[in-house]
Amino acid sequence: MKKNLEYFYVLFLIPFLWGSTFLFTKVCLRFFPPVFLGGLRYLTGGLIFAIILILKYGYSHTITTIKRNFAGIVLVGFTGVTIAVLFQNLGLMYTTASSAALLNSFEPVMVFFLSILILKEKATLNKILGLIIGFLGVIIIISNGNLSSLFSLNTNLLGNLLMLVSLLGYSFYTIIGKIVLNDTPPLIVVGVSTLFGGITLLIPSFFLEQIPDLTLTPPEVWFSFIYMATLPTCLAYYLYFKLLQNINASKTVGIILMIPLYGSGLGILILKEPVNPWFVLGSILVLTGAWLTESGKKILNYVRNIRKYFEPAQVE
Repeated sequence: MKKNLEYFYVLFLIPFLWGSTFLFTKVCLRFFPPVFLGGLRYLTGGLIFAIILILKYGYSHTITTIKRNFAGIVLVGFTGVTIAVLFQNLGLMYTTASSAALLNSFEPVMVFFLSILILKEKATLNKILGLIIGFLGVIIIISNGNLSSLFSLNTNLLGNLLMLVSLLGYSFYTIIGKIVLNDTPPLIVVGVSTLFGGITLLIPSFFLEQIPDLTLTPPEVWFSFIYMATLPTCLAYYLYFKLLQNINASKTVGIILMIPLYGSGLGILILKEPVNPWFVLGSILVLTGAWLTESGKKILNYVRNIRKYFEPAQVE
């Protein structure tokens, strides 16, 4: 993959598509119940993937590959779709799109932590600092600066906590996906996991929720749904797994860092969601912590070089 194209995916296309889902999910939740919405979105995306897989690989080859890696692919779908999307949609019922997008910045910190435990990546000083700073930022965002609220489940706090469970699912999704990609094409991994996640969300929704009359769905809701089922679900997830196949799991931090910039910006500009000082402070800490986990070594080297510059020259 050409470097310039990779930068375009990392800095613009993928994070913009994923960041916009917070806004469009809020629009869809005005009509669709959360579990049903998640199931229908990923089932639709999964069926699109199924058609593409058969056209590209053929039915027999696709089935053979799925059987060989069935457990891993299913686990990818369960963590990254069933768990992550379920709690994300539930959380968006109780918190703002901009808060959800900024909490998403803590995902690279989670990914690094899981990379250390599961993928045996090295725990460096900058990663530890990033974990601490990012965690403090998350605490400020979910509590709105009021730490006592952590012990009383008001609606906004509940929504933010549900979003954190969703982020944990997405983090496992990246780690497990990286392992499965060792011997499975990214299109098959993301296609089958998307279809599996859609089914596991949609079926229980018929028993847990009151399904609305789809013929009464407003046009703006259908537009938002079609957008989410195609571009953020099909295109963005495929490009993400294509990148993940060629880079370390920890390198996906660039994508995740950009998501809140698009997501919170759309929520504030279009939905007119409020911004308070704690929100700004927490977002700065979360972004700083996530950035440190990726670029902290460069920062430390830069500081060392500056220090050397001001050291007196040794006289021989």
